[in-house]
Amino acid sequence: MTPAEIVPILLQTLVQAASIILLLSGAVAVWVAWKGCRVLRQLARDGTRDDVNILLKSPRVPAVSVVMVARDASQRSRAFARRVLDLYFPHHELVLVLDGVDADDMDAWTRELRLVPSHRSTTGELPASAATAVYESTDPSPMVVLQKEPAGEADAWNAGVNAAVSPVIAFFDLETEFAPESLLRLIRPMLYEPDLMFAVCGWMPPPPASGLAGGIADLETTRLWLGRCAAFAGWKNMLAPVPGSTILVRRDAIIAASGFSAGPLELFLHLQGRARQSEKPYRAVLVVELSSFLAAPRTWSELRQRNMSDQRSISRALRRRKSIMGGRYALGWGLPAISFQRFWRPLLETAAYLAAIAGLALGMVSLQLALLLLLSAVGAGILVSWSSVVFRELTDFRGSDPARLRRLFWVAIVENLGYRQLRNLWLIGGYLGR
Repeated sequence: MTPAEIVPILLQTLVQAASIILLLSGAVAVWVAWKGCRVLRQLARDGTRDDVNILLKSPRVPAVSVVMVARDASQRSRAFARRVLDLYFPHHELVLVLDGVDADDMDAWTRELRLVPSHRSTTGELPASAATAVYESTDPSPMVVLQKEPAGEADAWNAGVNAAVSPVIAFFDLETEFAPESLLRLIRPMLYEPDLMFAVCGWMPPPPASGLAGGIADLETTRLWLGRCAAFAGWKNMLAPVPGSTILVRRDAIIAASGFSAGPLELFLHLQGRARQSEKPYRAVLVVELSSFLAAPRTWSELRQRNMSDQRSISRALRRRKSIMGGRYALGWGLPAISFQRFWRPLLETAAYLAAIAGLALGMVSLQLALLLLLSAVGAGILVSWSSVVFRELTDFRGSDPARLRRLFWVAIVENLGYRQLRNLWLIGGYLGR
């Protein structure tokens, strides 16, 4: 066959295959959202009473060390440290690792936390470079501050765990909004099964923002809440943190896993991989009570930044899969599914659009086939968003907001007629970027 005969066949095959795959992926996305709906309804029915005050006084509650890594003394970092110190919890401490801060930043931290030199030991079982200085506060707030030279992300986190004295380690995203009672709500599952529960992950959808960008962000958060949070939590050892999550991990589990290879996401995946390959029913659980969330994006720039940041974190974790037990299959089929949905599907859809446009211009692709592609991508996308909105309403036993529902149904149409195609480019660029 000549090139002139091969090219039309290739273009038509690509458009046809993409149409089928996009339809199937949309159907699977609806099924996953329904699974998430069922999990959330079950968690709501099994929800315990509000026993925060009881836990605050209970001697059974283990102490928690909140490990924080800072590389500057920005207002955001210092305010975050203060919020951690103000958490409601019977016994918790802040372990602050100042990784490579300069003299001016060190002075700012010293004034903010009223630091003085300390003789506390910071050595431990995990590989980490020694701190150049150790501090504590003259305030009654329990904390230890490590000043160290930069030696990599994993080194900083390992140093923080080595300095921690509590049996449970907590990790907060620096951009996270969290309730003062977060630790009390997250620690509860560890009291029920202390030997099998190695980690707890807490996250809630944020209050929606106004405007079209805020509406689209609300839809994306809804799909994330039902899919990567709730549905994955319903399958054995498939739960993984999403942006804005708060994570509690048993310190002995971190030690047994030889510590960090990168950041908290990679550690969590490694622990899940170890749990899947063990002969015991170790597990991590999702807590759906108000604990932490990322504020909803209000502008297109914030929406793009949120998508790119999440995509880069997934990409980095997959590139470091050799240091994660189970590698790409640390979550079973979970990571390949995330990789397909966040990279391969957008790449295939974008390539199919280009092939359809080129084929129409050259007369090699029929209008009916191009419309089939559009229906498969846009129509399926609208159906997935509509279904997610309905399923999320079914998880909420407090009643519906008709105005919000009407808004989201219209936003779902607009989202798939322009924004979806632009977001595909963001996801491809974020996945391929370093």
